[in-house]
Amino acid sequence: MYRWDIEYLNKLLLEYEQKACEADSKKQMLEFDKTVASIEEILEYHAMYFEDIENLCEGENTEDKVPLKKIVASDKELFKNYKPYLIFLRNFVNSLEGLVVDNNPRFTRIKVASNQIVNIGKDFYEQHKGEIRDAFEEIYRTLPSHLEFKKVNNTGTLFAQTFNVYGTNESFFDIGLVRNAQDYITLIHEFGHGIANLLSPGFLWDRNKYCFVETDTLFWELVGEDYISSSLGLRDSAHHIALANLREYLYDADLMCSKQDIYSKFNSDDLSNKKLLRRYLKNKIGYDNLAVNHTLYSMARDEIHYIISYLTATELYLIYQVDKKTALDLLVKIIKVKGLSSKGYLEYIKSLSIVPGEHIKEYVQQLINRGRDLGYGKELYYRH
Repeated sequence: MYRWDIEYLNKLLLEYEQKACEADSKKQMLEFDKTVASIEEILEYHAMYFEDIENLCEGENTEDKVPLKKIVASDKELFKNYKPYLIFLRNFVNSLEGLVVDNNPRFTRIKVASNQIVNIGKDFYEQHKGEIRDAFEEIYRTLPSHLEFKKVNNTGTLFAQTFNVYGTNESFFDIGLVRNAQDYITLIHEFGHGIANLLSPGFLWDRNKYCFVETDTLFWELVGEDYISSSLGLRDSAHHIALANLREYLYDADLMCSKQDIYSKFNSDDLSNKKLLRRYLKNKIGYDNLAVNHTLYSMARDEIHYIISYLTATELYLIYQVDKKTALDLLVKIIKVKGLSSKGYLEYIKSLSIVPGEHIKEYVQQLINRGRDLGYGKELYYRH
């Protein structure tokens, strides 16, 4: 039985509230206050979604929640701060021009207990020696009190979260089960966040490292897809998970590029004119209504780190196929590097001979070849 230990969390909260009161300096007090705030966030979340996350998974209408003007301001600020990264979005979209990705993924239903899913995650991470396995084993010991599973009735909706307690090695995992092969990959992804927090405490709070914050977890997804394909015989599901991810990130990258285009083309007054922007996105770019709404009302800050991390993860994955040890050594270096500027982190990644998305076409060709072998040749191809 897996269930968050709320009593333990409350004791941890009291401990850090006391530490904040007794801090020797304002700086130390502020650090303890951050830990208190992160624990309070976990407790508030748990109180809201104790048994079922179906309501949470239904999502929110961003158009009703955030005014377009605020979205534009937020996006422009982000594009300014992460300007060196924008070229990778554009290259991603341009390099795969004409690629058609199937929009009807097929996932094998699984009827296994939650502890069996955990055991698959355990077997996956324990095959990797050294720091990765050591960190996972530390996480594994805490799982009975740091992991929860919730029911998600809508099998088309994925949901999972990892909460790291600021300033500690503590991670709490909340997994929504959809009862298909994606559950294995979801668990592998979230455990990756816990491993990163152990190898590099504070990893997720480094805003300058934002664009690489999901690199490790998306890398583990790619390796995990191969694992469930070979070890569990879920070849079809593994392939369709890979297709679904490629389609999502390519779609999001295309929207981010369109955002950049309209922000550079139109002045501030025009960017408040919804009809004008909708007409441009439909007639000039060729978007349907869904893509138009996503372009206008999505927040670039919610997407860019996933896209850049995915492009970086695919580079590591291609290295892993040839030399596992080198790829894992590079991954640990990426997780552990600290204290750089946003541009500095990008330069550091490049110093490791990794350029986000540089070999994405090679990865896509692997998926095309795999699909043909599985009899799914019409689900991923280039339109001529």
